[in-house]
Amino acid sequence: MANIGSVGTTALNITNEMVAQFMLSQQAMNERLQESTDQMNARLQALLAATSEATTTGAAEGVSTGQDTPVTNTIRKPKHTTPHPERFTGEDESLYPVFRGLLEAKLRTDAQAIGGDYEQVWYAFGRLADTASKRIFPWIQHAQDGPNFTVRYLLEQMDLAFLDQQKQSKAVARINTIKQRNRSFREFLQEFDQTLMEANG
Repeated sequence: MANIGSVGTTALNITNEMVAQFMLSQQAMNERLQESTDQMNARLQALLAATSEATTTGAAEGVSTGQDTPVTNTIRKPKHTTPHPERFTGEDESLYPVFRGLLEAKLRTDAQAIGGDYEQVWYAFGRLADTASKRIFPWIQHAQDGPNFTVRYLLEQMDLAFLDQQKQSKAVARINTIKQRNRSFREFLQEFDQTLMEANG
């Protein structure tokens, strides 16, 4: 009976040692796992901090941060403040002086909204239609890559195409023939002043 009890005690002692070793092994593994987890957390925090700094810098410098919506500080052009002139077709050339005046006013008041000389030329050409655009387009093709592609030269071409070149001489001749007849003196004076201005160019 003594031998049997000894054998049982020895077996129990071996089992306890195995359990103790297993527990120590598990503890060591848990410590290594915790250390690895701490290191990964530290790297993740550093990466998040670097990303946050890059996002802030990108927003300040107006560059994309890689997000769905890029952060930019794009300067927008101002809005147009005056209406667009009605398109001039060239069918009634007597309407050209008024169109030219409205177009020139538009180009001056909304220059920043339209852009530089190049953009202004194309804008002005865009206000022509039908016969008028067909008459000016050859000059556009010829001048668009040269130094004369400016509003000034475009207006000169338009004047040559649509402005009555005999208008001044006709006005001078009409001054000597204007009569009041049955109209009021105010109406007569208005026509006289207009004709005088046309005569002076």
